[in-house]
Amino acid sequence: MTADLMPDDEFDAMIAELDAAIAKAGGRVRFWTCPVRAHRERLDENGWPVVTVEWRNGIAHCTAPRCNQTSRQRSTT
Repeated sequence: MTADLMPDDEFDAMIAELDAAIAKAGGRVRFWTCPVRAHRERLDENGWPVVTVEWRNGIAHCTAPRCNQTSRQRSTT
């Protein structure tokens, strides 16, 4: 099963719009995905997204094997 995935620029625009709407409403939401596209688009055997982020002490960590990306660092990919 293959999923139709949104291009990165459309995804980023969608998140920016969502963030603006939340800020306008006075709310706050923390959202982070690994900058490595293959990590954030992992699917299980049924085609469902796999959780790829774990929050520890307010910092998001990618759970993909051998990935050290966190929400505290800038992407190098």
